[in-house]
Amino acid sequence: FSRFLIFLFLGPNFLGMGSYKTYERLATEMLLASGHHLVAKDFRMDRFQADVITKNDDVLLVVEIKY
Repeated sequence: FSRFLIFLFLGPNFLGMGSYKTYERLATEMLLASGHHLVAKDFRMDRFQADVITKNDDVLLVVEIKY
């Protein structure tokens, strides 16, 4: 991959809307609809954790949901 991006998706916990999994699903659906391909969900390696990892052409996108 020639580009590596980290995307932080913030859910409105303070409004009491939805759940953590709702925002993880919404972020995943948004990325898939924009042409990304799912690489992994709930990825963990040592101290590293990512909720969603996708790729699109030469971009690897790592997404962390903060709720």
